[in-house]
Formats: sequence, structure tokens, C-alpha cells
Amino acid sequence: MTIENQGQVLVGLDEVDTWLYQLNPWPGDILDEQKMLEAGQGHYRWPGVRGVSNRMIETKNVEIEPGETQDFAFDFVFDIGIRTVILYSYVNNPTKKAGIGWNLSTIYEMEG
Repeated sequence: MTIENQGQVLVGLDEVDTWLYQLNPWPGDILDEQKMLEAGQGHYRWPGVRGVSNRMIETKNVEIEPGETQDFAFDFVFDIGIRTVILYSYVNNPTKKAGIGWNLSTIYEMEG
């Protein structure tokens, strides 16, 4: 993950998270509307690619200068049969209340 500071002030980070979810082949219960409603989310909860699918980096000493970038590396191991995944990333904004930050979902199709 590459984070770019496009602003005019120094950005300090405290936590960078990413989750990897299986999209294709479709999970067997994708059409289970009851599961969606019980979760209380209003959307389908995609399964992690393998058990715990979250990776977190504590970045308490990371600061990104205006116009600069910072790279973060995350590794995931998953079955070769998974053809498409959703990578959801979240960067917490330490100057705001908990849960306020920046997020991005990216879909990747595996080759071959």
C-alpha cells in the first residue's frame, strides 16, 4: 500500500489496516439474505481468504511530509483456487475521533 500526502501539512499516522476477502469463486451462502440481515450490516460480509484476513501495522512514529509517499507491505497466503479478491484498506486519522480516516476497496483478478 502506498499512501501519498497530497496536502500542505505534515500527516502523522498511528495505524494502517488491510483486509483481504474472497470474491470469486462465490461463497456458498452469498444468496443467504437472512445472514446479511442478521449481521446488521445491510451488505454481505465477504469471507476472509483464509482465517484471519486482517493485517495491521502500528505506525505511531510515521509522518508523511507534503508531497511525499510512504509504502507499507502486507503479505497474504491463500488457496490457488481463489480467482478474485477484494482488498479493503483503512488508514486511521489520529487527529479525529476513532473510526474516522481514509479507506479504499480494490478488486484484483488473479492471472492464469
